[in-house]
This record gives sequence, structure tokens and C-alpha cells, in this order.
Amino acid sequence: MRRPLVVSRRWCRGLGVGIRAGRRAFKRVQTGALGGCGVSVRFLFCEAFASSIQKLNGLLERLSHHSGHTVLSVKFKGALRYSNNEYKTAMTPTTPDLLFARLLGRARLKHLQLAVHIAELQSLQKAASAIGLSQPAATHALVEFEALLGTPLFERHARGMRPSPAGLALLPLVRNALKLLHACAETAASMQHGATGLVRIGAIHAAVAGWLTQALPVFSRTHPDVAVEVHEVPADQLLQMIEANRVDIVLCREPQPLPEGHLFTPVRADHYVVLCRNGHPLAGQAHVSDDDLRAHTWLVPPLTGIAPAEFNALCVRLGGAPRTCQVSSRSALLTQAMLDSGDLLALSPHHFARPLLEARLLTHLAVPHMAMPPLGMLRRAASAADAPSAVARLAESLLAWHDIAAR
Repeated sequence: MRRPLVVSRRWCRGLGVGIRAGRRAFKRVQTGALGGCGVSVRFLFCEAFASSIQKLNGLLERLSHHSGHTVLSVKFKGALRYSNNEYKTAMTPTTPDLLFARLLGRARLKHLQLAVHIAELQSLQKAASAIGLSQPAATHALVEFEALLGTPLFERHARGMRPSPAGLALLPLVRNALKLLHACAETAASMQHGATGLVRIGAIHAAVAGWLTQALPVFSRTHPDVAVEVHEVPADQLLQMIEANRVDIVLCREPQPLPEGHLFTPVRADHYVVLCRNGHPLAGQAHVSDDDLRAHTWLVPPLTGIAPAEFNALCVRLGGAPRTCQVSSRSALLTQAMLDSGDLLALSPHHFARPLLEARLLTHLAVPHMAMPPLGMLRRAASAADAPSAVARLAESLLAWHDIAAR
């Protein structure tokens, strides 16, 4: 007769769990009760074993070695069941088509939501509370999702949970899937309120201030059935939105390199202006010399994008770097507040500052013309023929409005 397996501190350390968690998890071991064909193991499922599939494999190996038989089944409290062969099959690398079919048949949206919340909150308990699940249910769902994927998504550490290498690779895709589902919900909701479609626009501030503020009111009056959602984002974040398929139309300057499968259409010419407050000593002068520009203090441009290179080129033209105020921002209101606070100058795209200039809240100096890349429309190459009606109508309206304005 074999001695009963003892859950010791050393045994628990080998599995990477605490002694109390190990004793709670291991409920009972029965050997020789199945006609000599194997071992049946039943233990209370606890969070410690949910954090890593490798720990469960280690438990199976230790039980098999102790009993002298193959462990045929592991039964989790909570109706999650895998035979030993099924579990190993779930962990065996498979083809993408088979794995996709498995996810379609057995994955749930709660799996995706739970994984994203664990990654953000770094705690299974907090993630369960955030999505309205009990901790045992969340633990069960996590292990089920990891088994479907065939790899652990998270690793446990002293302060909670962190993504595993596989989790770091898969979680961005899971987030994108949820974002696309949210876009589907937004479109359905807008159509329930009478809209024939939803168009998502991603635009830099210059495109919003110098283009959409004039074009969208006209489109809204002539196409009241189209819902339009505008996301104003920095240029360095637009590519992320394109890759995640979160926008239908992008209004920006031509990106380098151009995203694969996309076309850029230049629409609105733009140029740099030197901004200042209305009472600035240089305001109103018919000509401002380079010496006058170099003698004043400048706001530094945003640290990313094309502005730093253009500002450096201006410094070279001026014969040296002027004094600078180390405050940089893409906010038009903050730029106005900084310029109003003193005799500062700022290099800015004309369309960025257009509403402020038209409202006479700021003015620009008479300096030589400084060209810059135009604003335009970035769309998928196939969108001209395949785009939904709402997207096609808005794109056509924006281009047509520009043609009218350019005359």
C-alpha cells in the first residue's frame, strides 16, 4: 500500500505556490480505485493554479510519479474538465485554422474582456470586479481561455499579474477585436436613431481647425442621415488608429512611409506662420527682419512630427538659436495663453491657428513665406469602389468642398 501524498512546503515551493494554497488546492488522492487503469484526482480549484498552465502540468507529473500510474483526469470545482489527453492536446501547437475554429466554437466575449482588464489592472480580483464576475468565475474563465489558446497569457508575481510573452503578443489583437465590436455597436446604435451609416474620421488639429470646422457643418446640413464621429489625435498616433481599423477616413499630412494598401490625396495647401499676441512689439510691422526674430523668445515646437526640423531650419536661417520658452504643446488654446502672457513668438502651421487668427485672438508677423506639406485625405486603396455609401458621400463632399473653396 502506497503512502498518501503529503502536501509539504517543499512540494508547494516546487510548484510556485504557498503552503496554504497548496493544501487548499489538493483535496484528495485516490489510487487503485479504477480497476488498476489509472488515478482519479479531485482538488479544489484555487487562484494559485490558475496563474500558470505549467504549474498544472507540474502537478500532473508529480501525481503520476507518486502513484505509479498515468493521471487520467483532473476535475476542477466549477465544471471545468479536461482529460489528460485533452489537456495535452490543448497545449499542443496546432494549425491556425484549427485554433480559429476552436475559438469560434468555444470562446466567449467575456474571455476577451477579462483578459484586457487583467492586463490593465494587473489583478484578477480587480478585473473580475470591473466586469461584474465573481473571482472564482473569473479564474475559471481565464484558465478556459488560456486552454483554448494553448498558452498562458499571464504570470503571477508578488504584486499581482503581468502578461506572459505570449500575452504581450496576443493582448493587442484582443484589444483590437473589442474595439471593432464597439464600433459595430456604435454603428448599430446610430442606425437605430435614423442614421444610414457611421463615418469615423481621424484628424490632426490643423485638419480639424482649418478644414473640418468649415466643411462638416455644410455636410451635416445636406446629409442629416449620416452620423460622423471625429477623433482629433496627434500625427504620431494616427498610424495606430489605421492599423487597428478604428477610422474610415484620415485627414493629415502625407505620412512617410505611406501605410500599405492606402492612398493619400493632397487637398489643402498650408504654410508656416509666426504667431504672437496682438500687442507684441513686432505686430503690425510691414517687414520683420531676421535680427528682430532672433532677439525675441520663442515657444519650442512639439517634440514629435515635422515641427522640430522646421524650427531648426529657421534657427539656421536666423544665424543662431534664439532664446526659448521650454513649453511645447499641440493645444491651440494653450499656445494662445502662453503667447498672451508675454512677448513670445511661436512657429505654427497656418491651418492650426486659423480660428484664432480669424477671431483676432492672435496675429502673425510679416515674414518670408515658409512652405510645408499640404493637408490631405488618407484612405484605403480599395475604398473608392468598396466603401460604404456614408463613407463615400463624406469623402466626396470633403473633396468637393475644397474645390469650391479653392476657386
